[in-house]
Amino acid sequence: MLLAGRSILVIEDEPMVAALLDDMLTGLGCENVARATTIELAIESVTHSPPDAALLDISVKGAASFPV
Repeated sequence: MLLAGRSILVIEDEPMVAALLDDMLTGLGCENVARATTIELAIESVTHSPPDAALLDISVKGAASFPV
């Protein structure tokens, strides 16, 4: 699989979009797909368990996701 064994953090505040991305990444072989719905939760997640990569929504609840 393309992403076998990888850990991905999805930062998205729209539940349907997050679920779609989760399904797609899991289908591509991701071992762990974590979700964060706020910038604060994303930063906490990255601090405690750094992912291999992250997919960032540009604007999460009106805040820029670039600090993550």
